[in-house]
Amino acid sequence: MGNIPFSVTAGIVAWCLAAPALRAATMVTQLEYARKRTGGYRRWTLLTVSTWPEWDWSFHGSVPRGAFRPVPGVDAAVMRLVRRERRLLPPERMRSWRRLVETGFTGRGGSLAASLAGVHSRRRVLAAFARAGLDPRVPVGHVSPAEWLTVFAHL
Repeated sequence: MGNIPFSVTAGIVAWCLAAPALRAATMVTQLEYARKRTGGYRRWTLLTVSTWPEWDWSFHGSVPRGAFRPVPGVDAAVMRLVRRERRLLPPERMRSWRRLVETGFTGRGGSLAASLAGVHSRRRVLAAFARAGLDPRVPVGHVSPAEWLTVFAHL
């Protein structure tokens, strides 16, 4: 558990994700960072989606800036990272998962479906989106990790 300096949050989170023995980390971060990483705006980031099969990202409430001394310029939040006891994908599938996620986040074509259609047939992409209940025009950031897993399974 740590109240980490907001300016180094990304580096500390990267360290946590790479630490092989780490099981969980609870951090006080900038509110904006915690919301972005945990889908608080109904949007998801590349980092969150690419690590989702191995890590659960969760938001545990905000902390008003007035609770700190000295008072920071922004509000904070409690964010928790927990390594999944049972991965959502086997380790040998993670390289393919990350490749798909990275392709999806390239932004080519203006939607996730358009980006994925650059690598997979449009017919397969549309079928995977139908299975996930997704509109093919959906922007990549609006696709939840669970929906990504469905698309991955069908591609």
